[in-house]
Amino acid sequence: MLSIRGSVGLSLAYSTILAALVGCAGDPGAAETTVASGVTNESGPRGASALTRVTAEPAGAHCPSGGQAIAVGVDDNGNATLDDAEITNTAYVCNGTDGATGDKGSKGDTGATGDAGSEGDTGDKGDTGATGATGATGATGAAAPTPKLGTFTASQIVLGALVTCTSTTLTASLVSCTGMKVDGLDAYLGPTEANAICKAITGSGYNSASGSGTVATYIAYGANGWTVATGNASPMQNLYCNR
Repeated sequence: MLSIRGSVGLSLAYSTILAALVGCAGDPGAAETTVASGVTNESGPRGASALTRVTAEPAGAHCPSGGQAIAVGVDDNGNATLDDAEITNTAYVCNGTDGATGDKGSKGDTGATGDAGSEGDTGDKGDTGATGATGATGATGAAAPTPKLGTFTASQIVLGALVTCTSTTLTASLVSCTGMKVDGLDAYLGPTEANAICKAITGSGYNSASGSGTVATYIAYGANGWTVATGNASPMQNLYCNR
């Protein structure tokens, strides 16, 4: 069997195969044959034609990378088609194998920046995160000013609250605070509040206390210390304490 592999062209394959088949075709016969006696014989019968058939050859034993199968033979039945039974030889024209991968090319230039896309829809609100760890305890603040016994000052701490006075007086028997506020609020005009402040300032009870009008929010003193309260009440704006 003739086998042609590699990059051999079909025309070369056909030429080679057909040349091998020249002896297979019948002699078409001479137009007339002259014999020595001068008698003319009849023409002989026309010989059968040589045919080829080219089909794709899949990758396999004949062609590792595929190719074409070229079958040749004689058209014995005269139907102008090379039938399978008429094939006398098959040659193969095979595709070449893939070459080695070439070197990597150089990097191309960076393309232009594309247009910015449209803004997407706002996403769903995420879940609330876990509560963070408790921060470190801050530094201890400065100590509160110590009440000055025996007199009022413009501002001083009394029983844990800030007492402020618009003006103060001091005599041999009395001390006074005019325009008094406790933690920025009016103190309730009552004997409990008056005595508590005076005893903290002078160590003695109160002499008198006064105020005008009413307030809706005020601060009162009781068993739990100073508390803010609401409701119409008379404010303690002036306080006089015994010495």
